[in-house]
Order: sequence, then structure tokens, then C-alpha cells
Amino acid sequence: MDPDSTTGTAAFPVVEDMDERESALAVAESLLLMRELGGEEGLLAEAGRSRDDTEMFTVMLQLACASGHPDRAGLERLARIDVTGLRGRATRLGRLRADAARKRKGGSNAKGKKRKKRR
Repeated sequence: MDPDSTTGTAAFPVVEDMDERESALAVAESLLLMRELGGEEGLLAEAGRSRDDTEMFTVMLQLACASGHPDRAGLERLARIDVTGLRGRATRLGRLRADAARKRKGGSNAKGKKRKKRR
């Protein structure tokens, strides 16, 4: 899709053929389908991979809940999702990855002993 074919916000570009309401309905439908297929745990797992993903997911939830989608019960379930735990989880995951990378770079093995250099 070329840059001239979209309008709307930077987070949610609107395709030329769709207005903002239709885009919001599409986001709502996508989230409802993801929740139906993977459950709330699956939806949260996808959303909590990084801090950026968590922030985007929060915006998507807000957009979906305000979309006017006809599945009122589904929107109510989406509105009850607590994303505050995701923010902390994404931060912890980032720290864990950084710690693991430092350990690998430092050359220590799982027992904390330095590796012997090969000659």
C-alpha cells in the first residue's frame, strides 16, 4: 500500500475506501476474532511481546470499545481486559533478554564458570 492511499491517525491509517468508523469496526472484529480463537490468554500473549505492542494493544482496545460493533457482549469482555499487567511483563521480558545477552557475551556458561579458550 503506498503512503498516499491512507489518511487518519498514524497509529491507525484509514484505507481510502474506509472511513474512521469502518476502520474501528474492522479493529473490533479482529480483536473479537482473536479472542474467540485464542482466548483472552492468547490475545494477551500476542499483545504483551514488547512495550510498543502493549501500548498499541491498549489503543486498539479503546478504539474497538468505542466502535459501536454489534457484538456488545464481546466488546464488554474486551473492555474488561486488564493491560496494566502487560506493561510490567513487557518490561520484565526486556530485562530478561538483556540479562541473557550479557551472559552470552560475557562467555559464562549456565553454572557461572568461564569457558576455556580453545587453542
